[in-house]
Amino acid sequence: MSGFFVNINNQVFKTFYCSRLARRASEVNR
Repeated sequence: MSGFFVNINNQVFKTFYCSRLARRASEVNR
């Protein structure tokens, strides 16, 4: 069960990190 939560947490972290990187890239491009 704990592995399941770790997997979900990892997915959320990846999505959050990717969105932050994309936002920073778009700000730099502006």
